[in-house]
Amino acid sequence: MFTMYGVVAIFVCSFLQYSGADFPDDPKPCKFGDEDCLLKAINFYLHEKNQGDASINLLKIDPIDAGTFTLKQGADNPVNIDLTFSNNKITGVGDASAYKVRGFGKDLTKKHELRFKIPVSSLIGDYKIQGRVLILPISGSGKNNITMVDADFVLQWVGVPLEKDGATYMKTDKFRVMIKPSKVLFNFENLFNGDKALGDNMNLFL
Repeated sequence: MFTMYGVVAIFVCSFLQYSGADFPDDPKPCKFGDEDCLLKAINFYLHEKNQGDASINLLKIDPIDAGTFTLKQGADNPVNIDLTFSNNKITGVGDASAYKVRGFGKDLTKKHELRFKIPVSSLIGDYKIQGRVLILPISGSGKNNITMVDADFVLQWVGVPLEKDGATYMKTDKFRVMIKPSKVLFNFENLFNGDKALGDNMNLFL
């Protein structure tokens, strides 16, 4: 569960990479509050432009270079770990589909919501872990693969109008993420210095 939230955070950032794009007129721009149009536009860019498009300043999102990041859980928790991921990539974002849009009307200060489904999304790369799970010390380094299956993402936020160069843009505030995967699969290779029995059991526990 601890690691899953880190994956969610990186996944959400992948969608936010679209915010700097200069979108063209094809597909056509949507009118305020036109939910059907917005769904079609979002899915067009997810499925047709997930490899990026330099002509409109659109970044590649499948796979996503997640780089290096560290997740920590405090000493008062039964799972007390310091987990660093490096050279990681996230796959599967291009297969995501938006199925519900709410908001995006003329009043940007209202609540906005996007809902996505993604069949399979994986975080793959290198890891290093140190810490304790219950009473068992845990350590290891090697390859990692964390996969979420049939995940439902809900993104909610409140808009804040931003005036720039004579145009009005929307900043996000009170951003909230909810996720419901049918299952999450963990595979950290070389846990406990390669002890297969301990490593397999720990991957199941996580």
